[in-house]
Amino acid sequence: MKTKLMNKDRRFAIIIGINDYSINPLHFCVNDADEIGKILEEKCAFDAGDIHKITSNATHSIKDITGHLGMKARKDTTA
Repeated sequence: MKTKLMNKDRRFAIIIGINDYSINPLHFCVNDADEIGKILEEKCAFDAGDIHKITSNATHSIKDITGHLGMKARKDTTA
């Protein structure tokens, strides 16, 4: 069965994948977040610049997107 691709309407996504909890840390949330981002680009017609990830693991952390999504939306509508 062929997957129907979504249209190219503008949309934004925030994906959260947190591994590094002090009690019972998780192991695959960051990987899952990365894969969801790929699916949104490939199958759902999201622009990579409109996908914002909040991830955290023992080696790399991207936790602060405060204001980034709003700034991106305002910048693009005024251009």
